[in-house]
Amino acid sequence: MQTSDANNPAKEILKRDGLIPKRGSLVRPNLIDLSTYYTAALDDDWLVTAGANLQPLPKGVQTFVGVDFDVRGLIQLAGLNLYDESEMDEAEKKAYYPITVENIKVQQKGQKIHFLHASSWWANENEKIGEYVIHYENGEIKNIPILYLQSLRDWWTAPGDPTPKNAEVAWKGQNEATKAVGSNILIFKYTWLNPLPDTKINTIDFVSTMTTASPYLIAITIE
Repeated sequence: MQTSDANNPAKEILKRDGLIPKRGSLVRPNLIDLSTYYTAALDDDWLVTAGANLQPLPKGVQTFVGVDFDVRGLIQLAGLNLYDESEMDEAEKKAYYPITVENIKVQQKGQKIHFLHASSWWANENEKIGEYVIHYENGEIKNIPILYLQSLRDWWTAPGDPTPKNAEVAWKGQNEATKAVGSNILIFKYTWLNPLPDTKINTIDFVSTMTTASPYLIAITIE
């Protein structure tokens, strides 16, 4: 999808034809395969501003804060500000920015789940902007709230901006859009301790609560 209009030269042209690299054949299964769930390529201007992308983020199996992640694309969920700012029609918004992505296949056990993620736009501190829903083989379900300035924050940051209290900065960089305004990109690693480490996790749902902030997910690693 591309935003362009020959009769409206002021409208930005958004690059949305980036390719998602194939998953390597030797990537370990605990680096969860998100291939069929991605909504955008890292090189895409997937939001509403030209040059606002993750093109500088290293791709493939990358180690951030001591954890390996399979970094190839992203899942961007919906949010109020994103819906307001997007020039897509309503049907396109719902297709390109889903409110939930369900049944992400895991099929393994682990003591920890590491999420590589951030948000587009901001929310109030401690506001729940989404959740990860963990479905176990025995039928149990655990909900992991995604809390603003606890689990993550907006990916665009300026010097002096606070960082999340319960997440670590996994990567810092700049794209064309942030360079123009003197800002940085931050991506975060949030780790959840699994209370049922001996029970297989079947699937994970990624859910937006439709606040002003829109969470996005790059990778999941089970440890």
